[in-house]
Amino acid sequence: IAVKNGSVSVCSLIYSCGFVIPKAFGIFVYNDNLTLLSLLGIIILIVGIYFVSKPTSGSTNGKKWLIPAFSAMLCSGLVGILQKVYRKTYPERGLDEFLMLSFGFMLVISLVLKLALHNKETAVKPKKNYAYWVTMLLLAVRVVTANKLNLYLSGVMSSGIFYPCVNGGCIMITAVASRILFREKLALGQWLGIIGSVVA
Repeated sequence: IAVKNGSVSVCSLIYSCGFVIPKAFGIFVYNDNLTLLSLLGIIILIVGIYFVSKPTSGSTNGKKWLIPAFSAMLCSGLVGILQKVYRKTYPERGLDEFLMLSFGFMLVISLVLKLALHNKETAVKPKKNYAYWVTMLLLAVRVVTANKLNLYLSGVMSSGIFYPCVNGGCIMITAVASRILFREKLALGQWLGIIGSVVA
């Protein structure tokens, strides 16, 4: 909803800043170490994300899209907290069970929402050809793999390192991939943001 009605780059920036929530949670609840150097790295990363995601000039459809954008950021942060709490509570077991239940709940919720919000008049049905199913399968494998890695790493790495790297890295890799795959031109500030984020 947010990217449909607002700036894609700003939505990406807001969503990526969700790492601040589990990072702060880890510091205050689990006493995760936060050195001056890692704090400086996080600040540089946020600045880098801003430059990479800096919105281009142009109008947007009001500001109501900021509500779902910040809601997505909040949900992303809460997922990070749940992963952290689970791994601290059960450090050596239950990763697969946790993921199976999580994806099971997501499936049920998604089906309920699809039925509740489905509008036959405006629904656009994609062509379900070979490319459609292959792409969907690849996306599913990637999402499951990423979630398992995230769940594991959230229990063995400091929140101050793990969450900024995951969320900030997502924006940086997206920017580079957009340039390579879709021939999108990156401004000097965006390149500086990418370089600064790697340094961070």
